[in-house]
Amino acid sequence: MTTAEPATRTDEVVTQRARVYTLVQRRKRLWRRLAVFVVVAVVMILAALHNRDTQQLRVERKKGRVVATVLQEEYSSRLGPPLMFPSTQELSKERKRYYFNMFYDSQGKVGVCCLKKPVRFFVRTDGRIVILFDGEHFNSQWMPESEFRTKAKDLGFGDVLKK
Repeated sequence: MTTAEPATRTDEVVTQRARVYTLVQRRKRLWRRLAVFVVVAVVMILAALHNRDTQQLRVERKKGRVVATVLQEEYSSRLGPPLMFPSTQELSKERKRYYFNMFYDSQGKVGVCCLKKPVRFFVRTDGRIVILFDGEHFNSQWMPESEFRTKAKDLGFGDVLKK
């Protein structure tokens, strides 16, 4: 019976090692899967935030083009630059969001109006819609906040920075 005992101990040792090995492999697999899950979730969240920012930017640019178009129509019909923010039905909500520079003139490229507050994004750079007048045409332009802060006084938007 002495020969049978060492064989059983060897079987027990092998079985125990196999269990430990299997347990370690399961833990490694669990951590790998968890890491992959976290990475994929973060990528999906960032993609969703980027998509949201892109849509918001598209909406803001579209609203800015509408403001520039209405200003251009008023300029063409009156044969002079508008002295106030247009009070049309389609711009009734936008009027509250924009700062209108009443003292703009037609010499060089000058700022007519801009968003009072920057548009905040999650992934993209924050910025504002700025309506510029070059003497004949009104143009809507997206301007990152850092660029806006450096050009604001030159464009006639110094008061916006004070608020």
